[in-house]
Amino acid sequence: MPDLTKHTDPIFSVLLKSRNRITDVGLRVIITSFLIDDGRFKKGKVDNISENEVKIFVDGTEGDVRDMLEKLKIRLDRASEDKTLLVPKQIEICEPQIIRANPHPMELPKLTDFAQSLMLEQTGKGVFVMTTGFSSLGKKFDDGFDSLGKKFDNMASTLKKYLEKQR
Repeated sequence: MPDLTKHTDPIFSVLLKSRNRITDVGLRVIITSFLIDDGRFKKGKVDNISENEVKIFVDGTEGDVRDMLEKLKIRLDRASEDKTLLVPKQIEICEPQIIRANPHPMELPKLTDFAQSLMLEQTGKGVFVMTTGFSSLGKKFDDGFDSLGKKFDNMASTLKKYLEKQR
């Protein structure tokens, strides 16, 4: 029910849980993109709660939230089948909860502002991985920029040889 004193919809929170880690698979980005594309919610955010839990916050009507969750379930099921994504199967979407009014009510950012902030955060993680060669889990998988630099050097050498043959 809308808050008639502020002329706003209530804030809903929805917990998503999995038996697998879901904090390192880009789930917040997938959900944020979905919420923006859905178009019903102007304000919201998606937070990691634990390694296996993510929470969505949006302001809107209960009907809009429930309808969005049905569509999100379909989107996540499809994402779990996509070989390029790491979304695990069987993510449980819990019942939406209304965050009741309190002396210090939660303020949600515009979804587009949150998305920009999230992408900057994700870019920072990517820079860390590229420069150190370590994943966010501390697993070494590459030589960072050293390896990337070698690949560019090899490419430049191959291109130079090709151009010399063309003369």
